[in-house]
Amino acid sequence: MSSETQQKYLATLSILVVDDSRSFLAGLGALIAPHVAKFDTFTRGKEAVEYICESKPDIIISDLEMPEFSGFDVIKAVRENPMFNDVPILVLTGKEDSEIMVKAINFGADAFVVKSSVRESLLPQLLALARIKSVYKGVTRGKQLEAVQALIGTYKHEFGNALAAIDGKIRKIERDFPATKEHEPVGSLHKWIERMVDTLKKLDGLRRYEEQSYIGSSQMIKTE
Repeated sequence: MSSETQQKYLATLSILVVDDSRSFLAGLGALIAPHVAKFDTFTRGKEAVEYICESKPDIIISDLEMPEFSGFDVIKAVRENPMFNDVPILVLTGKEDSEIMVKAINFGADAFVVKSSVRESLLPQLLALARIKSVYKGVTRGKQLEAVQALIGTYKHEFGNALAAIDGKIRKIERDFPATKEHEPVGSLHKWIERMVDTLKKLDGLRRYEEQSYIGSSQMIKTE
C-alpha cells in the first residue's frame, strides 16, 4: 500500500484513546490527530466506555494501568457488548511483560504498543488494525448481502408466481365473461396487480443497490 493510500485511509478513521496521563494524551494527539478524521481522549475509563457506546469509534486505544477503572476493565466492558465485536482494541503498556500481554489478549485486546516506541510503532499498528477491521466488515457485509439476496429472491418468486396465477385467472374470466371487464372489482384487481409488480421491481432495484454498495465498500482498501 502506497504512503498516499495509507494517509487517505487513516483520514477516515475515528480513534478513541483512554489514558490517565494528560501529558501523554497531548503527545498522542500531536502524533495521531493530524492523520485521522476524529480523535477523542479520556482520562477515566468509565467515561470512555460510556462515550464508546454513543460514538462507536473505529479503533480504541487504552492504557492498562489506570486508577478506579483499569484498561482491563475498559476491554472487558467493550467486549461484553456485541455491538463492538468488530472494534479493534490497541493496548498501551509501559513495559514488555508477556504475562500482562497474555492477560490483555484473554480480555479481548488485539494489539500492543510499548509506550517508549509509540512514535515509531503506533501509526503502522493503527493502519494494520484498520485493515483487519475492514476485512471483518467485508465478511459480515457479504453475509448480510447473501441474506438480503435470498429474502428478495424468495419474495420475487412467491409473489411473482401468485400474481401470475391471479392475473391468468382474471384474464380467463374476462375472456369467458366479457361483461366483467366493466365491473369495478375486476378493475381494482388489475390495479392491485400493477402495484405489486411495481413493488417487485423496487425489490430488484434494492438487490442491485445492495450489490453495488458491497462492491464499493470491499474496494475501499487497495494494495499497490
